[in-house]
Amino acid sequence: YYSVSWTANDVISVNGQESSDLTVDAENAKKAVFTFEEKVSAPYCSVYPASAYKAESLSEGTATVIIPAEQTYVEGNFDPTAAIMIGYSETAGKLAFEHAVAYMKIKVTTADGEAVRSVSISGNAKETMSGEFTATFADATLVNDSKDGSVVTVTSPSGFASGKDVIIAIPARNYASGVSVT
Repeated sequence: YYSVSWTANDVISVNGQESSDLTVDAENAKKAVFTFEEKVSAPYCSVYPASAYKAESLSEGTATVIIPAEQTYVEGNFDPTAAIMIGYSETAGKLAFEHAVAYMKIKVTTADGEAVRSVSISGNAKETMSGEFTATFADATLVNDSKDGSVVTVTSPSGFASGKDVIIAIPARNYASGVSVT
């Protein structure tokens, strides 16, 4: 549903190395050329944003990726730092990213019309919602099957109006017992 569109400040990690420069295609923001200080060899295991990649964790097509526990409210959109995407390719110069998290859209309404400062989501079966996940690049999956009861919270220091949609990035999985919104 959400296309991958690049902006001038985006930084990716490929095989553990952060990109140093980016040129976005002026005709199509879905295409970009990333530059690296050192040569990167195939297979290409990539993470966006680069800050989600845990340094030195790449091993045999898997790595540790961190889903942030706190996300920032962005009106009508999700926090780009939580929009974790991963990609895999064995072809030089070609790399396609796929969303590795799910996006939940919630309309938040308050009885008194007061502004909302935060929204939290937790798994009813205590699923891990934030922290370290294992990325399997060839399958474009993030997995953490532990039950730590962690939550993901979207915050807005100044608050947002009652009736607004909040889009929150959560682990993509089946929540057999559902989720709770606070």
